[in-house]
Amino acid sequence: MSDRLDTHYWLTAYLRRCSIEGIPAHVRYSGDRSRGSVILKIAHVPTDTCRLLVEVIDPGGQQAWMIAGTDRCTHAEADAYIERARHRDPDIWILEVEDRLENHPLDGRLITVGAAR
Repeated sequence: MSDRLDTHYWLTAYLRRCSIEGIPAHVRYSGDRSRGSVILKIAHVPTDTCRLLVEVIDPGGQQAWMIAGTDRCTHAEADAYIERARHRDPDIWILEVEDRLENHPLDGRLITVGAAR
């Protein structure tokens, strides 16, 4: 038995948190309500680039995020990655966040290749 929070509950809380902080965010694609994994597409408005974060579980069993592809990509590159991910896993959730100041809320740590921070 996993004590992981159902995906739709986590997403509801995350969207509420973004709303409270004045950060525009919406669900682009809905996945499995209980166990669907999540991709965050974070649009950095001033540079018109994106960061894709894929939900992972770290070795300690905690939620973490890993950068998918290159750290700063175009919207077209991000959307192509998302479509490939949806083709592989139709239960995946896609959440888009507009981030003007690079201060979006993030639960869990960010894992980068070769290091964690």
